[in-house]
Amino acid sequence: FIYDFPKFLAEALIKVEDDFSRTFLIENIRIEKAHAEHWLWMGEGFGLDRQRMLDLAEGGTPPLRDVQSLTDWVWRVNTKGSLAEAVAATSFAIEGVTGAIARKVCAGFESYRDRPGVDMNPRTYKWIREHSHYDDEHPKFALEIVKHYAITPRMQRQVMYAAKRSLELLHLALVTSTQTSPTKATAASYPREAA
Repeated sequence: FIYDFPKFLAEALIKVEDDFSRTFLIENIRIEKAHAEHWLWMGEGFGLDRQRMLDLAEGGTPPLRDVQSLTDWVWRVNTKGSLAEAVAATSFAIEGVTGAIARKVCAGFESYRDRPGVDMNPRTYKWIREHSHYDDEHPKFALEIVKHYAITPRMQRQVMYAAKRSLELLHLALVTSTQTSPTKATAASYPREAA
């Protein structure tokens, strides 16, 4: 999901008709591309294997079902939805809540410092610290774009649905991810057989 985020934003960029939105999305794509590498650094700091993380990002390992559902939704809304829906679902909803989550998670990082296999160096912190800041600002810009493009009551309802759906699916993905141990992750990636 982290590696796909710049691609989601690029799909929205295709729909842009004004300089403010274009500048915001281009800058956000640049930032999110760097964040993909920072995500790997964070994982490595917590003892995860870089190649396993890359295999997951590149599709070599199937993601958890709820992570796949979130990814599919964000792809769909950015490719098929209006610019306002795409920005509401991605830059407003997901980036907005990510900033709040990052601030809470960052506060707990230090408790892992002395654990075996964990290296709490500046690279480990980079993704979480940057999301604590950028994802506080991006939703404000995103909301301006939404207000500019969602000008009818129907469009405003669609935008609210898109943002709400992203938050619902993000919640499910986070719950599934935190409740799945690494040994169960592979089995949980595949759909269950019908009984």
